[in-house]
Amino acid sequence: MAAPGRLLLPDIRLLGADVREVTIKSRDSGAIRAVTGSSRYAITVPERQTEGEAESGSETTLVDSALDQAEDFWNLCLIRLLLATGGGLHTRVSDFDDGTLTFPTLPGGAEVAAEDTYFLLEYPVVPWTLPDITDGVASITRAAEAAAEAGPRTLYFYADYGDEQELWAGTYRVTM
Repeated sequence: MAAPGRLLLPDIRLLGADVREVTIKSRDSGAIRAVTGSSRYAITVPERQTEGEAESGSETTLVDSALDQAEDFWNLCLIRLLLATGGGLHTRVSDFDDGTLTFPTLPGGAEVAAEDTYFLLEYPVVPWTLPDITDGVASITRAAEAAAEAGPRTLYFYADYGDEQELWAGTYRVTM
């Protein structure tokens, strides 16, 4: 997975029901590129994490039935693996479905096995969600659900142009 492009996002201060809207426009040769309805975004809290023990796995998967969140909930989160065979590895989750985390092939032939420990970092406070799209421009409302507590946030935006896709990321801070 390629490194995401960078979004420049202003910090927000919550005063009652304060929300801020982010409008995302991609430019190609000066023209705005229209995104499709398949574009989506997620907001995470980098400082929160979930941890557990694998029930099984492989060089590209980790299975833990205790992970019972909705499909795609953990997509793009950073996973830290502590393998019994030695060492710790970091990678990004590329897909999550029914208790199974999928990620790029681990280096050096490493494989996840039963009882290996994992940490899922960047807890999603807004799991993958469809933005409002008007005339090909995506608008994202950073609402109170993404700001229940003060601290840093990361916003990921997956732009689908129909013939091409891009991943963008930006950070901002929530203050009360």
